[in-house]
Amino acid sequence: APPIHTEGGTLPAWAPVSFGVAIAVAVAFVYWQRRRASRNAEPLIPMTLFRYPSFSLGLMVAVLTFASATTSIYIALAVLWQSGRGETALAAGLVTLPFSVGAILGAALSERVAVRLRRHAVTFALVLLVGGYVALYFLLLAEPYANLLVLTLPIFIAGLGSGIFVAPNVSSILSPVPPAIAGGAGGVVVTAQRIGAALGTALTVIVVSTNPGSGPFDEAATIVASVRALLVILLFAVAALVLNVITTAVDKRSSPVESV
Repeated sequence: APPIHTEGGTLPAWAPVSFGVAIAVAVAFVYWQRRRASRNAEPLIPMTLFRYPSFSLGLMVAVLTFASATTSIYIALAVLWQSGRGETALAAGLVTLPFSVGAILGAALSERVAVRLRRHAVTFALVLLVGGYVALYFLLLAEPYANLLVLTLPIFIAGLGSGIFVAPNVSSILSPVPPAIAGGAGGVVVTAQRIGAALGTALTVIVVSTNPGSGPFDEAATIVASVRALLVILLFAVAALVLNVITTAVDKRSSPVESV
């Protein structure tokens, strides 16, 4: 909430307090969960989950990807189209339609991709997401008034990657988890996804709401701010891809040990 309530790019006065309280509550929650486990009471989140590197790293990949590939991309493109380019709400909806179509198709294909590519399925999905975003960003950086037809393919490819990503990512995160604590692990994964989506939304709103120059915050300034927001979204996706490569390497090194 504090990042979303920015005014002129400045956090409200109560924001630092809320951040501090959140950290304190998180520390207290971890202590409480560990205490319950030490007393043989069932914790809400088994802290032993985080002993598995692929689980912890996979969660971080999920957070970064959901920050990049959920509400944030829709906000950045909608603000660019309506407040920047001065087009209608219908036009703003149409520009994000290829992303949604790609996500639906990607979700339908994710199982086949996972079977064929196995541990590399998540990497493949993120390569599509990053590739689509790279093309979209540089096309709009060069020509913010580019025709929708020029942008349809990169937006669709990014959506396709986001749709393929979810199932293989969840599978890889949960793969090292013992069945006895799989339920708690699944809840942690869903929570991480929601945190990522909220983080991406908040930062995107901050960027598109901040005047990039010293002049009036008019349509031209909004275009610049929206394209900058696309860059932030792209960087989230790149960070997810890099971290996933690291996660895959960790899994590859640890799998022979686990099989013994």
